[in-house]
Amino acid sequence: MSRREETLKHIQKLFASLPSEADGIIIDSYEGMEVGIRTYNYDVITRDGFYSGYWTESEPELSESEIISSITASEDCEYWEDMEKADFEERLEALKMGLKKYVPTN
Repeated sequence: MSRREETLKHIQKLFASLPSEADGIIIDSYEGMEVGIRTYNYDVITRDGFYSGYWTESEPELSESEIISSITASEDCEYWEDMEKADFEERLEALKMGLKKYVPTN
């Protein structure tokens, strides 16, 4: 088994350990401006891969789980298995940082 395959199995295990309501993790959110229109951008990692989505005009008044569900239902997934090595490593690091809010520290 390659290192990448081992890492993918590890990712699956990490997501299995999250609370059942956590379909994914918002790893980044930021406001932006596209051709004069305010955008609210979200990057989400799931057990399948990476999603990126946004809202325009007004910040969505949704819970984190609603934002994740909406983005994963409406945007294309960049699957873990299909990512270039550099993207894979960058997303993996973001996943590690995102998981810190779910894992209690002693």
